[in-house]
Amino acid sequence: HLWVVMSCFFVLQLVIGVLIDAINQKSGASLYTDLQRNWMRMKLRMTRLKPAVREHIPTSPFRLQLWQLATNERLMNMVTFVIVINIFLMASESYAQPAYWTDALYALNIVFIVIYIVELLIKFGAYLHRFFLDTWNLFDLTVVLSSVVELVLVSRGGTGGITTLRTLRLLKIF
Repeated sequence: HLWVVMSCFFVLQLVIGVLIDAINQKSGASLYTDLQRNWMRMKLRMTRLKPAVREHIPTSPFRLQLWQLATNERLMNMVTFVIVINIFLMASESYAQPAYWTDALYALNIVFIVIYIVELLIKFGAYLHRFFLDTWNLFDLTVVLSSVVELVLVSRGGTGGITTLRTLRLLKIF
């Protein structure tokens, strides 16, 4: 009986070994060294890369100025600073806050929305239809439009139930 058990065990090991070898040979990875496997992975990653889209620089003097302004590092830093200040002011709201602070926050909210709209107009004037090809520009457009909708609803006497849209502005920092 021991012979039967040992024979079954040996045959099972052979079958499993043949299956594993067949699987390894299908991918070919079993024949490569670690360095070769890394090279194959890198080559696969390189084939999946897409070429960078060449940036279109406007030829019109006015649009060129808008493009230079839209791609200016200082403007981007200023807008980021405005977003951070806006976040801090949004976080400063509280229940039963004084009326003067509510009015000040409302006025500052309008100022921030105007700044965001100006930024969008600069980018749209610089990029025209290419503006809509960048997903971050579309995200900014969505955030600004939701802020405008919220502002209009609150200014018409709404209770501010749509103020949850203001939290989208927090994501604008990214």
